[in-house]
Amino acid sequence: MKFNFTKHFMICFISIPIILLISLIKINHTLDIQLHDTYFVIANLHLGMLFSLLMGIYGFLYYQFRRRKLNKWLTLFHLIFTLLFIVTSLFSNYINGSLNAYLFLLCSFILSQCLFLINLVIGLIKK
Repeated sequence: MKFNFTKHFMICFISIPIILLISLIKINHTLDIQLHDTYFVIANLHLGMLFSLLMGIYGFLYYQFRRRKLNKWLTLFHLIFTLLFIVTSLFSNYINGSLNAYLFLLCSFILSQCLFLINLVIGLIKK
């Protein structure tokens, strides 16, 4: 079966209920991030709602650009690293010892968001 890159907005829309289901299953868990003397505690339900809203926005933008020629590698890179960051954030309970790995994922997430914007601009320019 060949993957059709013109329907990548469906990946975003399908991932929304999956993200919400994961956050509801792990509703009592939190994401704890310790930086020096400060703890940042975020509930998984709030993370799930935030990430599902983010995926909804991405799905809407990809849907609007479905007739434009987007770069398939930039799209694939964006979707893989975004979903990898979301799943890692929802399944990790405490980030202290693995802060370097989480920071690497955070940097790749930010890079993929920049590439997403570049991809949209290229799609607007190219016909």
